[in-house]
Amino acid sequence: MVARRKKRIAGGLSYGVVFAIVSLVLALVAFCKTDSALSQTAEAAGSINGMPTVEQLTVVATNQQLPEQLVEYPGMNLSFNSKMHQPNWVAWELTAEEVKGKVPRDENFYCDESVVGCPETYDYKYSGFDRGHMCPAGDMKWSQEAMSSSFSLANICPQAKSLNTGAWKKLEEKCRKWASADGSVIIVCGPILTDTNIREYIGDTRIA
Repeated sequence: MVARRKKRIAGGLSYGVVFAIVSLVLALVAFCKTDSALSQTAEAAGSINGMPTVEQLTVVATNQQLPEQLVEYPGMNLSFNSKMHQPNWVAWELTAEEVKGKVPRDENFYCDESVVGCPETYDYKYSGFDRGHMCPAGDMKWSQEAMSSSFSLANICPQAKSLNTGAWKKLEEKCRKWASADGSVIIVCGPILTDTNIREYIGDTRIA
């Protein structure tokens, strides 16, 4: 399957937002359920038949106090934090057709040298943390290029193994079910990097 470019994500709005697991669920519910919020978005930014476009729904606000480099990959877009060495957020659209993709899992993690502060592969070794995908490889099976891009360490956060293989994995599977049922979903996720009590860092790069 030929890789295709998804819609570009914009950042830098006035309200700082970074998303964790609960935020991801709430965001999906809000997109599906809150008609008044959708109407306000449509009125503010233009719309099609009174409803916001995909581009409008994928405008992500980044806390202005956080470093940010906007990066566009096949199938996903992200805001990278060069100080914390992980994404502020990652956003992508997942369609029912993409869920049916057959591209095998890649497993080749890599440092994207075009991303300032991107970790090296050895940073996670013996750290006690998994390399946790924000945009999961399982959502990128529709394209080899998209699959490979999901293993950029710019798309990765340190995750406890119990989270990565437990609740987080279940949530990823739920998102694919929702995409299959509804035709498409827009997903935004990431760590909470506004926490002032971050005291643990891993690797020579010092990933928060």
